[in-house]
Amino acid sequence: METVSLPKFIGVFFGAFLVDILWTLGIRRTSQGKALSSALLSSTLLVINGLVVLSYVNNAWYLLAGALGAFTGNYLTVKMDTRRP
Repeated sequence: METVSLPKFIGVFFGAFLVDILWTLGIRRTSQGKALSSALLSSTLLVINGLVVLSYVNNAWYLLAGALGAFTGNYLTVKMDTRRP
């Protein structure tokens, strides 16, 4: 079994968390026709997601951290976004 570094696990979690927040906000910007902010979010998302993928490509255990981060990021973003008036 491969070893898991707790700092790296946490980093992958928060990287995926951030990616999912950006993804959710990017979809909103796209649907609102805000091309520049949507494009900026998209390019930022790609860079962060690439770093996250490079972090877990050699150890599948980090996929769990990514999945948990993605779930949490999306869930909290949608919950907070729907509370707005």
